[in-house]
Amino acid sequence: MDHWTLKLELPDSNLKLDHSKRMLMLGSCFATHVGQLMQDLRFDLVVNPNGILYHPLSMSSLLSRTIAERPYQAEDLLSNENIWHSWQHHSSIYGLDQAEFLDSINQRLLQFKTQLTQANVLVLTFGSAFFWKHKSMDQAVVNCHKQPAGLFEKQMSSTKVLMEAYSHLMDELKEINPGLQIIVTVSPVRYKRDGLVESNRSKARLLMLCEYLSEQFENVHYFPAYELVIDELRDYRFYEKDRVHPSAEAIEYVWNAFQQVYFTEACMQVCKQVKQYTSSLNHRPLIPESAAAQRFQEQLEQRGAEIELLLSRFLPKPE
Repeated sequence: MDHWTLKLELPDSNLKLDHSKRMLMLGSCFATHVGQLMQDLRFDLVVNPNGILYHPLSMSSLLSRTIAERPYQAEDLLSNENIWHSWQHHSSIYGLDQAEFLDSINQRLLQFKTQLTQANVLVLTFGSAFFWKHKSMDQAVVNCHKQPAGLFEKQMSSTKVLMEAYSHLMDELKEINPGLQIIVTVSPVRYKRDGLVESNRSKARLLMLCEYLSEQFENVHYFPAYELVIDELRDYRFYEKDRVHPSAEAIEYVWNAFQQVYFTEACMQVCKQVKQYTSSLNHRPLIPESAAAQRFQEQLEQRGAEIELLLSRFLPKPE
């Protein structure tokens, strides 16, 4: 046994994933990193249609709004230097015209409803129990969009409030998609700006929410991303220079553990082949006009056709 670390025992799960599964992923920037890895391996995956979300209630509100098909209104928008944003979207989602932007995010909402009803798996990565409340609007916002700090009040959701919201959400999800399986996890990103004591208390509430959900609902599964980084790696070498965000090596470590828990052996083999092919695509021959480079290109095209055929076997069969 390695004396310089504590080994986390990964959970056994009866939920198994392969390329036939349609997946949705909501959550923090950590979810975006893992989601990108899955998209690179050609999984049918939608990641953060409203942009990065940190607070569990931001995710539950999005899901409830989607289920109810409750459109965004003009009062949900703000203009900042002639750029339109939404209080319920990340700053990476914006528009130059109010009407067009409002129509765009409402079309995206309807599209997400379809994706949610068809999904096999929903992954929720909770980042923080802290949120910003807009004082005059008397509501939580996903992003402050660089507006004056005096407009907002910082609060932290209680465990009770989080549990109640998700109990209601589980009923809504079951009604529109009875077979949906849900993976919940806590992001290992630390929120130093909240204070380390406060950040730990926030994470504790998220962990309790995950425990509640996985114990109360048979279709909810907990994956210990937070513990893998905080307890098993437990070294600032596995963080970026800000000592807050996990490094690429740490993300890969968690990703490998995720595969061990949820991927079938056949899925692992498919992923290996897709990754090898993708790596070959990035190869740039020294002399593109050479005979060797031409042969390599022909082999690459043949391999691409084989990969497409392999992945097509996981597509739903027409009725």
